[in-house]
Amino acid sequence: MMNITKMMTMAVLVTSVSFPVMADSGRHTEDAAKPASQMPMASGQMPMMGGGSEGMPMMKMMQERQTMMQTHMKTMETHMANIEALLQQLVELQNK
Repeated sequence: MMNITKMMTMAVLVTSVSFPVMADSGRHTEDAAKPASQMPMASGQMPMMGGGSEGMPMMKMMQERQTMMQTHMKTMETHMANIEALLQQLVELQNK
């Protein structure tokens, strides 16, 4: 009985970690495939460093990123709480 709980816990944890990592990994490979001449930094087109009208000011960009990270953390906390509740229900069912 306890081995099933351990296996379920590990499966849930691995799944909850691997899906976001796999989803995030696709974004970085597109930039890595570009030649250096097409990279924004190589051509002097880095929007956060330009300070011109074409890019977002760095402070605003950092605030938006922080807001996104806080929202993501709240979502993940809720997700983990749901997983914990489901695992607790599983343990209670196994004990019956």
